Amino acid sequence: MGIEQVITFIQDKTSRALQNQSPLLMNLLVKSGVEEKSRPKLLESILKITRLTDNPKTREAFVRSDFRVYEQGINKDGRSGVLVVEITKECNKSCDICYSQSDGGEVMDTSILYQTIDWARTNYKWVFYTGGEPTLDARVISIAEENPDMVFFMLTNGSLLNEAYTDKLSGLGNLIPCLSINGTSAQTHDYLKSKGSFDETIRAREILHQKGVPWAFTSLVTSTTAQEIFSKEFIKENRNKGAIMVVYLEFIPCGPNPNPDLIPSSEALYQNELVKNLILDEDELYIQHVIPGKCRGFLTIDVLGNIKNCTAVHYAKYNIKEGDMSSMVAETRRDWDSLEYDGTCPIYSGSIEFRVQIEQKGWNRTVPFTDKYLIDEGLSETMRDIHRRYQKLKRL
Repeated sequence: MGIEQVITFIQDKTSRALQNQSPLLMNLLVKSGVEEKSRPKLLESILKITRLTDNPKTREAFVRSDFRVYEQGINKDGRSGVLVVEITKECNKSCDICYSQSDGGEVMDTSILYQTIDWARTNYKWVFYTGGEPTLDARVISIAEENPDMVFFMLTNGSLLNEAYTDKLSGLGNLIPCLSINGTSAQTHDYLKSKGSFDETIRAREILHQKGVPWAFTSLVTSTTAQEIFSKEFIKENRNKGAIMVVYLEFIPCGPNPNPDLIPSSEALYQNELVKNLILDEDELYIQHVIPGKCRGFLTIDVLGNIKNCTAVHYAKYNIKEGDMSSMVAETRRDWDSLEYDGTCPIYSGSIEFRVQIEQKGWNRTVPFTDKYLIDEGLSETMRDIHRRYQKLKRL
């Protein structure tokens, strides 16, 4: 009953009005039975989504999700609070930079998918769908309908986000498209994707904005994109068009034939950190916090059910069909945390040493090739040097 009162209270009020009436909202949390130590964080979370969007269905979805997180005792944020699910490898594009190296069109088995979502419900704050192209899989809609107290983001090229599909998203509120936008121009974006993809993405952004549907965006940090994606103008433009989240992903040269020229400089990696802190200070977008120590990865369940600790690392020790999911995830996390390396990212700090360590721990390749950065000494040393200089910049 309490959660319904909270939802009703916030639905048609401006963020400024809600901020002024936060004592009344806090009182509703008290009446809802929320324990005292959890109220401030829950109140802050509710007020934030009302600042970011006035879409009533999205506000409702985030509040329901916040209460689920509280009731399940989920105490995770940032990367640790996100489970990545590779729902399909089917895609209508063929981008050279795609981490999902596959010639096939595999689709996650429905039993594996539902097992994963059920487990995420009691262990994770948000679910991120990746692919392939998630909008090609109708199950993203049905699962959102069946789980109104979970928030799902789907990483998409935006090409299929027409008005009809956007209307479906508007009616749900808990399925947030996450557009890939890698610059302010077609020249920069299409160099990473394909000719015409920038125009498709911007068209999708306009439809979402016109329909009042909140959305997010990812930007790949490379040698060619850094200057544009870190600019205040780029961030402000997307925020003004209705974006509520940004995810910056550092380029990892995946695949058997990656383009090493795209590896970001140490200065770009450092600028990424500065921009993240600036966005956090302004509090106008959701963004992951800067990693203070060693990166714990993005826990990912791939299309076959393999439990990966980083979306870009095609290695796993377990498959969710093999036993208790919580135990297997915990051991996967322990293996990763026990890795010996200097720096933030084990891949950039020494990719070959990283591969040797995980293979010694019983991790196996999940693709029919070994990524070049895990076996090429020259490429590995280039990444190590960049990361060392980045670490020095952080200490200055």
